[in-house]
Amino acid sequence: MPFFRKYNREKKNKHTSQNQSSNILRSQLLSSVLFENISEIQSIFSQAPDLVVKNFVIKQTQSQASLVYLSGLTDKAAIQNHVLNPLLFEANKKFKDFDVQVSLGRVEQVTTWGDIESAILEGTSILFIEGRTKAYQCETQGWPQRGIEDTSIESSLRGWN
Repeated sequence: MPFFRKYNREKKNKHTSQNQSSNILRSQLLSSVLFENISEIQSIFSQAPDLVVKNFVIKQTQSQASLVYLSGLTDKAAIQNHVLNPLLFEANKKFKDFDVQVSLGRVEQVTTWGDIESAILEGTSILFIEGRTKAYQCETQGWPQRGIEDTSIESSLRGWN
């Protein structure tokens, strides 16, 4: 029995250290280097095959940026029309309140990895910009939906007419 006690103790210590490192990561702030932030996101979501990272240059500020989202949880049309198009093609506009302009209802600033991880898992997209220690959470949720179709039972109840 001493072997099992030692095994359980080692397993418990290993699990505790993993939780502590996970909590430290969740509370860490973002880096101002875009490449480091993207590398961190890719390591957090290394097991997610539908993680999408789009790199581009914002036309308004000529800054490098990346948009990160999970393709199965987001609305691709909303991302293209309301996030990427304004950032890539609209220039020479004067904005008062917010320095990054997208035409969405809700855009929030996030600064910790825990907030970013939970936001991506909720279906929002995250915009990282080079030189900034904050990211922008864009409301782009889109859930898979089925089309309306006739059931196989209903067609047999109607008959041939």
